[in-house]
Amino acid sequence: MLDASVGIFDWEKQKKQPLVIDCVLDVDLRRAALSNDIVDTISYAEVAQRIEALVTEQHHDLVEYLAERIISDIFEAFEVSKIKLKLAKPEAVASAHRVGIILERTRP
Repeated sequence: MLDASVGIFDWEKQKKQPLVIDCVLDVDLRRAALSNDIVDTISYAEVAQRIEALVTEQHHDLVEYLAERIISDIFEAFEVSKIKLKLAKPEAVASAHRVGIILERTRP
């Protein structure tokens, strides 16, 4: 969960709110499974750092726009064939536990 400036309403532009992020990467892990060596896989820490940098660098009006930016960045930086990304805003709607989106993209 990251504090993010995201949303179209005035209050969302004035106050950061929590953004829950789930990211599932489709990666060929056969080499890492055999070698037990970090160089043969993707570092979760590096993926998380890239996501955090994109989320916190500026205000985003739409989570859809932010999600596409995150997906594009991951495809550029890592050997990933498919990404499933979920962004949820727990404080966006008072009557809901959380609202958000799920995007799935395959490497172009």
